[in-house]
Amino acid sequence: MAICLADCKASSSTWLPNAHRRLHFFYLNSHLPLIPYLPPSIDNSGLIFASFENVDQHNNKRIGKVTMPIYQSAKIWLAALTFTLLSSAFSARATLVSIDNCSGSVTEGPAISCEITEDPPNPITKNPNNNKLLAWDEVQNHTLTAPLQVDRVFDENASFISDAGNGDYFIATGTIVSSHYVQWDPKKRGSIAADIVLDSQVFAYITSDANLFASDSALALPGIDYNDFNLRGLESGDSTLFDGANTAIAWTASSPGDWTRLITAYSPAAEISEPAPLPLFLASLVLIGLARQGKRK
Repeated sequence: MAICLADCKASSSTWLPNAHRRLHFFYLNSHLPLIPYLPPSIDNSGLIFASFENVDQHNNKRIGKVTMPIYQSAKIWLAALTFTLLSSAFSARATLVSIDNCSGSVTEGPAISCEITEDPPNPITKNPNNNKLLAWDEVQNHTLTAPLQVDRVFDENASFISDAGNGDYFIATGTIVSSHYVQWDPKKRGSIAADIVLDSQVFAYITSDANLFASDSALALPGIDYNDFNLRGLESGDSTLFDGANTAIAWTASSPGDWTRLITAYSPAAEISEPAPLPLFLASLVLIGLARQGKRK
């Protein structure tokens, strides 16, 4: 597959001999996600570079890219930068995608519910007692600077997984990971089943007190008080099944509830941050000014 912004005439990986625009193509595996890296860079000759990469989520590697340089002119600036702003404005989304098939039973309190939030509780309390499965994204696309100790992995034979002893595993230094926190606390006693859908391969989960405490500094959402209380992990009979980017859970808890940290691969969605309305408006004014300057010339 190949993509371009303008004058798409190439049939191979070559530079186009065009006095006004040159596009460099790399053909990519079309079944893998194409990740935009924004905003484009500008070199001394006035070329605008917009870069995209393909990511092999299973092996956690970037495997190809397309870079598109375009000579400077007011119209080209307008097209390229508008493309950049609109892409960042409308493509941003959380890497926790959905919680499906939410069901269960409780002995007291409100009906069971499942929710993804961008506004997690702060501080996290030992007994929210709300019969709610609550999940939120933590640090995304973090390159590990030390081995990460986890309780369970999707594939103990993966190249970046090693045995940590006592039933635990290490995810290797240098691996790109994203973290997601899941909380379940019934008012008295209850069970819940749900399918947690993410945007990339699930590598592992962290649920023992020691491993949760140890991973808070690297993976926790900044500004949140995780209130490191004991017994916040899963129960021995709880079930957590990995299936690619999906995790099927069946948990039972009383007091305190269940907390776990899901660790996933590089997250395509997390690369794009949503611009605030004011910067987007100001950038639009700049683009209009550039277009007018081009007309005067």
